Formats: sequence, C-alpha cells, structure tokens
Amino acid sequence: MRAPYHSPHEGPRSTSDLRARAQSLRGQLPERRQSSPPPEHGKRLGTILRPKDDEELRISWCEYEGHPYLSVRFWCRGDDGQSWPDKHRGFSIRVRELADFADAIAEALGLAEEHLGSRPPQQQPQRRAGGDRRTWHPSQLPPTGVEPGPAFDEFEGGAQ
Repeated sequence: MRAPYHSPHEGPRSTSDLRARAQSLRGQLPERRQSSPPPEHGKRLGTILRPKDDEELRISWCEYEGHPYLSVRFWCRGDDGQSWPDKHRGFSIRVRELADFADAIAEALGLAEEHLGSRPPQQQPQRRAGGDRRTWHPSQLPPTGVEPGPAFDEFEGGAQ
C-alpha cells in the first residue's frame, strides 16, 4: 500500500488542516454568477404542460443557418425556478420531413380516437380548463407498428 503523497514543503495533513485550507480557498474564489436560461429561439407554436413533472414540452418553428425546422423539446424547471431546455430530451423535424410527420400524427390521432372510443365513458380523460388541448402520456396511445427509420441528422444534405 502506498503512503499518501505530501509535498516536501508541507507538514503532515490533518482533517482540520484540510478543512481550513479548503475554507481559505473558498474565500479566494470569485462569487458564482447567477446564470440564466438560454433565450428561446424561433416562434413557439404550442406548449404541453406536465405539472406533475414540473416540465413542459415546447413546439417551436426555428431556423439554424438559414434552414427552418420544427423543434420539439422538453423544458424543465431548475432549482432556481427558471425553465431550462433539457439537452437530452428533444428532437427536430426538417421541412422536407414535415408532411410525413403530419401524416404520422394524423394516424396517431385516429388511433387515439379509436382507443378512447372503446373505453367506457367514465375512463375518458377530462378536458383541461382554458381550451380543448389535451395532454397525452405515451402509455395512453396504442402502438402504431411503425418501424424506426435511419438515424436522424438534422442538416444532412443541406437545405431542402
């Protein structure tokens, strides 16, 4: 077993010595800057609230280097009370993919209506106050049988 390394100009370290040095170092560090969430880019088209998880799904029309796209991203409330984009949960749809995406959503709506039509009336979800938008959990939708496509590269092949 190797002995812990000590610099030749230091004496033996004790727990209290380490804590005193750590406190001294903290006193020398600059104050932490309060960060703010990045600005939301593009035009927000819709927001789906998920109050239980303290997050929301934002659908926006955005542009990157002259290429428009549809952005679908989760935003989560941080410890500071501000909403931050979740860098791991979101995706974008290229303009040339938008019609196929709309077809798939139309199919999903039909399947959801069919699914809800087969339920007894007391099990149907209640409409939220303030409009007729509904928040759906993926487990409420039936499987579509659609196989996943090739890996997505948002700007593969340039503007379309």
